[in-house]
Amino acid sequence: MKIKPEEVQTFRGATTRRNIAYSVHEYANESDETDAICKLVGEKLEQYAAPAKIIVQESGRGGQDGERSEAIVMMPAGRQEELQKKIARAKARTQPWKIQSCVMRPWETKQVEWEKMERFLSGSRCRRIYLDSEMDDQQDWKRCKVGEERCDVCEKDDAMVEDREARQAAYVEEQRVIQEQAAQAERKRQGLWVDSGINVPSSSMNILVPSSEVLVPRSVIVTSP
Repeated sequence: MKIKPEEVQTFRGATTRRNIAYSVHEYANESDETDAICKLVGEKLEQYAAPAKIIVQESGRGGQDGERSEAIVMMPAGRQEELQKKIARAKARTQPWKIQSCVMRPWETKQVEWEKMERFLSGSRCRRIYLDSEMDDQQDWKRCKVGEERCDVCEKDDAMVEDREARQAAYVEEQRVIQEQAAQAERKRQGLWVDSGINVPSSSMNILVPSSEVLVPRSVIVTSP
């Protein structure tokens, strides 16, 4: 078929799925990877009780039914941190995954693909950034969007923001209570000061009586005719 590339118009949907939550789980160095996977599956069995079923298969099948799915990568503990440091050092020097040659040699292609995978696994940024950039050529991704299952990186970031907002709200409420208590104490102090300023001797008190009655000593009431 003699078709020029510029004459071809491609129609396609997004490769990545909004209903998949991407995450990386780390297991202890002294633990066997198989044991870690069995433990994770056991936790999911508790989370999704019967009659739900957990089927272990390739992550590419996840989410095809439209239901929520999780794509989990298992790694030894500390590996994500190592990758983050490695990427930071590489970024400070150059950007080795951007090779200027038009045609890459096999080892260059393998290196580029490996570095892309390391960036996804590092957790230094939203995991969808690397997936959507590679699979759907989405270059403006910042984080998981509304309506998408959050990856573990965005979920952690959101939890930190929510915790900070909660602590800020608690501080504001605490200050409000302190100010209210101080205002109440001040009102009470002012009230005591006003009360103490009233000095009325008992001898100066007047008792009002009807005009037809006159009070005389010994509390005898004399009524006029």
